[in-house]
Amino acid sequence: MPIYEAIASRFHSKPDLKVSVGKVNGDSERALASRFGVKAYPSFYLIDGYTVYKYEGSRSMESMVRFVESKYREQASIPFLSSPMGPIGMCQGVFLSGAYGAFHVVEWLQQEMGFSPFFAVMILFGTIFIGIFITIVVSAILLTPKEKRD
Repeated sequence: MPIYEAIASRFHSKPDLKVSVGKVNGDSERALASRFGVKAYPSFYLIDGYTVYKYEGSRSMESMVRFVESKYREQASIPFLSSPMGPIGMCQGVFLSGAYGAFHVVEWLQQEMGFSPFFAVMILFGTIFIGIFITIVVSAILLTPKEKRD
């Protein structure tokens, strides 16, 4: 962890490099960790626009700084279609975020509202079903062509 913090302070003190270093807790941000395919901690990725590079070298500060400053361009990026920033990765992130959100809603219904697991799930899916039904009806009303009267 100290190496990552030193790298962050080094790059954040040089605004001309336009490098931001972020830290993500993979245990609490499971959707993001899954989207990036994190299998072990710590993991280090460089994101350049929509192009993602996974660092797999030694964990020394010098090696990681060299990778960020120039070496990443010599390495093949993660293919765009399977990249965390590509269409599959984005869809995976949305799907997993929704799934974790639904899980937290069911937990809240059980713990805070006192519902049994069965009724908590039924309330969640009933609410989702009603929301989708209302969206379809409103869309149909708004998108149905109107008769032109002269």
